[in-house]
Amino acid sequence: MNYNIIEVVYLGATNNKGSRVKMYSPRFETSKTIPFNYSLNSIDEMAIEYLKNNGFEIIGQGETKKGFAIITSTFKAL
Repeated sequence: MNYNIIEVVYLGATNNKGSRVKMYSPRFETSKTIPFNYSLNSIDEMAIEYLKNNGFEIIGQGETKKGFAIITSTFKAL
């Protein structure tokens, strides 16, 4: 069975923008950056919440050198 992988990384604050979370879909070559949500514990939780709210079915997750990988059975662009 094939799955879609979403890469998730933390983007630190700059002089102009606060902390953010970036999600990237290599399959669709699309990305989405969302504001850091201080009410959640980690960037993977923030990404999963965003993806679920946008119709993605989450299958699993894992760690990468740069952040996290979210595994979904939903095949659509971010």
